[in-house]
Formats: sequence, structure tokens, C-alpha cells
Amino acid sequence: MMKMDFLESRGKKIFVVGGQAHNSSSYGAAIEDACAAVKMVGGNTVEVPVYWECVEPEEGKFCFEEVRSIYEKVRDSGLYLIFLWFGTWKNGTSKFAPSWVKQDKKRFWRVTAENGAVMPVLSPHCRETMNADARAFKKWMEYLKLLDPEKSTLIAVQVENEPGIMNGPARDFGKTASEEFAKPLPERMTAMMSECLQAPVTKQWEKNGCRTGSWQEAFGERAQEIFTADAVAYYVNEVAKAGRMAYADMPLYTNVWLEDHRLKLAGKDYPSGGPVNFVLDVWKYRADSLDFISPDNYQQTYSGYAKCCDNYSRKDNPLFIPESGLLEWNSRFLFSAVADYKAIGVCAFGIESILEDGKIGETCQAVAESLRILGALGAGLIRYREKPMCAIMQEEYAQYQYLEFEKYIGIAYFTNCNPLVGRIGTDWNWHGYQHKDYLTRQHKGGSRGRGIVIQSGEKEFFVAGDAFQLVLLPKDGETPLHYLSASDFHLTRSMDFISIEEGRFLENGEFKACRRRNGDEADFGIWVEPDAEVVRIRLC
Repeated sequence: MMKMDFLESRGKKIFVVGGQAHNSSSYGAAIEDACAAVKMVGGNTVEVPVYWECVEPEEGKFCFEEVRSIYEKVRDSGLYLIFLWFGTWKNGTSKFAPSWVKQDKKRFWRVTAENGAVMPVLSPHCRETMNADARAFKKWMEYLKLLDPEKSTLIAVQVENEPGIMNGPARDFGKTASEEFAKPLPERMTAMMSECLQAPVTKQWEKNGCRTGSWQEAFGERAQEIFTADAVAYYVNEVAKAGRMAYADMPLYTNVWLEDHRLKLAGKDYPSGGPVNFVLDVWKYRADSLDFISPDNYQQTYSGYAKCCDNYSRKDNPLFIPESGLLEWNSRFLFSAVADYKAIGVCAFGIESILEDGKIGETCQAVAESLRILGALGAGLIRYREKPMCAIMQEEYAQYQYLEFEKYIGIAYFTNCNPLVGRIGTDWNWHGYQHKDYLTRQHKGGSRGRGIVIQSGEKEFFVAGDAFQLVLLPKDGETPLHYLSASDFHLTRSMDFISIEEGRFLENGEFKACRRRNGDEADFGIWVEPDAEVVRIRLC
């Protein structure tokens, strides 16, 4: 595992903004739409699956023509590439394993249910399957090393996809797995728990009296899932380790289908044994060849989304979101991932879906615009990573959001809120003469205020987002605040600034201004829109 804070290309740090192609987009290398969609939203990275069944259609015979085709198309588009290895697991099943693996059930074991039924999932306890997957992955990584030795286009590889057992039991009830399950708890588990005293697994063990007679005795009702997590983590780590032998400095990670679904039943509502938060410490201990573990964050409530970000943004695990939704809620939440949880990248799944007749569809407009904002901010998020940041995120019906920095306070007024109490119909943005239909579009789309405020210096701020106007005032200003509080008119005209500029961050982290708006455009605070990209304000 490499110590890292951001993904890199030729030594240059990258804040990843982009999208993941649909699962079957790599067949025939039909990824042009995915690349076009990423470029349309101002992103820099496309994630593309590669299938074991295509790389090794016959055992020991490897084919990399499609891999080269995908690589060259992404390279020629000017984007970065993250390959996704669909090997033993895809969404907790074995959909993309080669036919010669699927058909030989004696050699490549399947998961067996408690009633003896054979499930369509390869067993994590079968060393023959693990070794075959690892050999293929290593061969593929050797090819990637030859294809892009300097990481000029390829910047990371995902090992497996949402691994674990789905649509079945929480553990394999086959002979070998059942024998292991009945054995005394391995020393590696007690060693892990002695290092991770606050881990949920450790708490579960303590709840059961710290017993070690068997997995069931040690962990009670969660024993099957913990047992499977230990096996799947080891399996994925062996595959990753083989790949790292071929391409040592290529970042490797795996992703996770979160447990927060329906009844939260392992194997039924999410893949049992995958690196969900409950067993994340088991994975971090057992799968040390992975650089990080990434959540597919489709949570549609902010509390659920933030909980996910909090769980996976750890000192030993930078937060990277390889999959997220295309609907409006994600257009707001992703700013919290970046500002509050220091995410190193955000991608939306099925990125081609945003396109309708070559244009961005209405239902995906908000997410597309938010990705565009992050694209303009990217290098600045790297440069000012340790500076104070605040996510702007309009809660339902909210009129405004209060902000507080060390020496400044602020109010972000939202333009799309409850008409009975809010500012709807007050077209402060008429000063942006290019956007005379702004409020009409805003209300029609139903998107809420969202964005980021970064304090880059003592009196310098960067603001980006949509559907809000920001006012910043010093806490110890000469004008008493109670004189200003009676009128928004006075508030928006009380900022003592040197300049307000629109622009974007260049790849080297420098801000390039393209428009100064110190005149009438400043009378209504610091207003932001997706195509204004980033606004810099320098206060007096």
C-alpha cells in the first residue's frame, strides 16, 4: 500500500472529477459516449470496466486488443482513465468470469447455501479460483505497465467490483468453508482486534465475551458475515498483490456496496463479506495491498450520505467516491464530500445517461452542473486542501445558510425556496445579463443551492456553486452589525472588497481570472452559477 493523498499522473496530483461508463460499455470498446459525456460536464476522468472473460477467453490465452482500444480512445480524448477489473466479483456475483471458470464447478467452487443449493457466486474459499483470477490480473497489469509506464493516462485500477456474496447466504456452507468456520478463531483476528479497539467487529467480540472457540462463538449473530469478510478480503488482496508485482506504483483500490439498504441483511440487501463499515477494519488489516477502499455512495438522504463519507474518510483511507447518482440530491451532497470530508475525487455512474440527443438531459442537469463546478475547482481543491472550506447545501425550504470563519461571518441566500417565506421571484441575478432566464430555469429544474466556499488567505475567498448569493462581513467590522441586519439591501452592499473576479483554476493550481465584476454585478453579493465557474473575492 502506498501513502497517498491524491491520484497522480506523471507526478502531478489530480482531483478526479468524472463518470463511470455503464457495465457493458466496454464490449466493442464503445466508450465514445462516456468520454463525450465526461468532457461535456468539464470532468477529467472516465472509469471503464474490463472483463476477465474477455482478457482470458481460454485458460492461459490472453487477449488485450480491447484494452488497448479503450486506452487509446480515452488517451486521445484528453481524459484520464481508471480501469475497473470485473474478475471474480461484480456486484457480489460472478457475472464476468470466463466461461471455462463458470462451467467447471468441481474445480472452481460455487457458494453453497445451507440447504445444499449451489449459488451463482464463486466461493471466496476456493484457492484454485483465486489463483486463476490473480494470474489473469497480473498478466493484465503487466500489459498496462507496457502500455502506460508513466501513468500519463491510466491513474488507478479497481480490483474486483463490489465483492462478496449476493443473492445467497451470508457465508459459504460448502465443506471447506464450514470446516474453517468451526475452527478456533485465528490469531490474525485477535491481533487485528487488539490493534483496532474501537472497531465494530471488536465491539461485537466483546459483546460475546471475547471467546475464541469458533467463529460462531466469537461473534454470534454477525459471525457469518465477519467470517466471509475475512475470506473475501484475503482473496482480493491476493489478486491485488499479484497485480502490484507487475505494476508496483499503480494505485489499487476496491469499491463497496454499502449496507444501508432495506433491512440491512448481509447477502440479501448487500454482498456479505464486502468492505462495509461493520467489517472495514477487517479489510484494512487483511487487504494491505489495496491503497484505499471506496464507497459507492447512492444514499439519498444527507444523513446517510454524510455517514458514508465519515466512515470512509479515515487517516488510513482517503475518501474516493467511484460511483454516485445522477439525480438532483447528489448534485448537493457531493459538495459536502469534498469540503467536509476531503474527498480526493467524485464520479457519477452511467455517465452516458446524461446525454439526450447529444445534449444534457433535464433530469441530469443539476449533477452535470455540479461536476462542471468541481472540474473548474479541482486544482484549487488540491492547492488549498488544508485551508478552511465550507459546503453550501440548501436544506428543504431553507432560505439561507449561515457560515462562520475565524474572522468572518457570512450568509448564503438561496434563490429557489418556499415562495411563502423565501426570496423566490427576486431576480438578483439580472446583473448577469447573459442569464436573463436564470430563475425560470432554476425553478423549472427544482435544483437547490449548492457549492463550496474556500478561505484561501486571510482576506481571500473562492466561491463556486449555483443558486445562491453570498455575503461576507468581518466579525470585528467598524460598522455595528445591528445597523445592517434590518435590510438585505444594506447587507449585500456592505462588503468592503478589492475585487470580485470570475475564472477557474489551471492545472498548476493558479487561478486565472477571465472577468472582473466590481461594478453593478457586485451589488447583490457574490452570486455564483455553473458557467461562472469559480469566483474569487479579495476583501479589504
